[in-house]
Amino acid sequence: WKEYRGQLERAFQQKVHLGGRIGMALESADLEIAPQLPWLERLGNIPVLLRFGHHQGREQWEKTLDLLEELHVKGHTIMVAVMQDRRAVLEPESWREFLRFLIPRLSGKVTMVEVGRVLNRVKWGLHQLKDYAALLEPLAELQRQHSEISFSGPSCIDFEFQYVVGALD
Repeated sequence: WKEYRGQLERAFQQKVHLGGRIGMALESADLEIAPQLPWLERLGNIPVLLRFGHHQGREQWEKTLDLLEELHVKGHTIMVAVMQDRRAVLEPESWREFLRFLIPRLSGKVTMVEVGRVLNRVKWGLHQLKDYAALLEPLAELQRQHSEISFSGPSCIDFEFQYVVGALD
């Protein structure tokens, strides 16, 4: 027991280096951003995920773009999640205009843009896999124009990866 206890005590005294292993998602629409920023500062220059929602509207997109610029100037690595809603599927021109507004402003400031948020929950607007395919159509042109941006997606929650596999197929 003494030997085992000694091993446990030594293990608990070791520190795990989290450099390069932790990031932070910031929510600028549904929560006040000001209380979140001191926590980010305490964590140092870590990667950040920012979300832009189709449903939020241009005023909120502008505010989040201001935050993106601030984080970029501070040297954070930034990934963006572009969130769809049902209206994005039903009104494809609205989705296209959202992407045309957003993507050029991300150029040179983000490492990646995820398109297709939470594919496995209908409340995010995707009822069928063809809905996701339709959301990707405007990205072909935008990706040619902004080849320095990597695109990824879709995402899922609750370890239901079969939805992602279906979408990739």
